[in-house]
Amino acid sequence: TYVPGETASLLIKSPWRRALGLLTVERKGIRSYRLIELNSSVHVEKIRVGATDVPNLHVKVALVRGRVRVPGVTGNTDLGRPRFAAGTAALKVSVKEKQLTVQVKADRATARPGAKTTVTVKVTDHRGKPVASRLAVMLVDEGVLALLGFRVADPTTIFHGPRAAMAALRDLRADLL
Repeated sequence: TYVPGETASLLIKSPWRRALGLLTVERKGIRSYRLIELNSSVHVEKIRVGATDVPNLHVKVALVRGRVRVPGVTGNTDLGRPRFAAGTAALKVSVKEKQLTVQVKADRATARPGAKTTVTVKVTDHRGKPVASRLAVMLVDEGVLALLGFRVADPTTIFHGPRAAMAALRDLRADLL
């Protein structure tokens, strides 16, 4: 898991010593892309992880190798034909900076229906600093919730759940002929 501000190092393993590639960083479409040139079968690329990348990114690499001569090959086998390879990686990005702590204090432990009570709510960020917030507060009978088996969901996973790449990588060379 990466933290916003960090740089991810991606290890690209190529089936060939030399290849050209397209690296894309994706989430809800292509966020950025760059051409890469590989001169060995192992290559490292760096990706900067930002605050807008929470909770995840998708990285795809498409490699192509042009026709090469393969000495000593005879017959109909075309070992030097142009080739294509692709790989993907999902990068998790910490949601810690998005998490808020909500502290609730009531002037009494229990309240009967129709009774008035005062509730104080304090919201702080991951550093413990106050955050201006708009909240909805509900008083609910715990007995009813217990009968229903109700569990409060973690809002961080709701608002910052995994996002799809929403971009496709396809080899369309077969459609050319």
